[in-house]
Amino acid sequence: DNLGFKTIIVQYCAGIVNAERKEYAAYYDNSSVFGTADGFENVHAIDKILETAEKNGQHVFLGLLFGKIDLDIQAAFIKDLYDRFSKYKSLYGWYSTWEYSMCREVNEYDYGTSVIESDIVNLRAIADKVSPCMPILYSPYLTSDMNCGHRCGTSASLLEAIADGRIKIDILAPHDHCGQIHKLSNQRMITIEDAVRMYATLKQACDKGGVHLWSNCECFNLSFTENENSKSGYYKFDYSLINKHIGGTV
Repeated sequence: DNLGFKTIIVQYCAGIVNAERKEYAAYYDNSSVFGTADGFENVHAIDKILETAEKNGQHVFLGLLFGKIDLDIQAAFIKDLYDRFSKYKSLYGWYSTWEYSMCREVNEYDYGTSVIESDIVNLRAIADKVSPCMPILYSPYLTSDMNCGHRCGTSASLLEAIADGRIKIDILAPHDHCGQIHKLSNQRMITIEDAVRMYATLKQACDKGGVHLWSNCECFNLSFTENENSKSGYYKFDYSLINKHIGGTV
């Protein structure tokens, strides 16, 4: 609260144990649908976040299940979260942990706009059965793929779907991704200027479609390639490189 945060996102409230067997573990106790993840039996972390946020007058979004989840499982999880945590006035909305690419229509990891549209419609429908007044926050990412041209990291079909209301997004908070490079498309590093153009482009579509557009500052110095610092493919964080792109001081 002293830092001025008004909104808190709990990115994950459960994790995948075995995707093929559709097994998940909750990061809280007394779940009616999943067992409790190891180490979370008596932690009550989500309760503490919501309780503290309520005292501070802050809003909290709880993260849903990650990935292509069966709707009945996601629906049961949303109801479980609501039943478990709705006693806190700070519980404000849901966070979709599946972060779509806004540029590629279809590739090995992301899905085309038609699939994204279907996912969003279905998620809104099952959330409405629990509490229709609670918004869902989405945080897709852009790329510097020049195939998107003047659309600045967003696909034409996605922009059209947002503008004409086919995609019923409550809150859109795209990554700015400054500093990111992706090996698959031989991209240059994404700059602050790219992010400014992306937000300006999305704002036009969101204004037409009645979608709330929020910012999401996610600055990176990373590459999806093996390197000496990390087998996961992430470079050691370099504040000087971030500083170079945002033009400020750390």
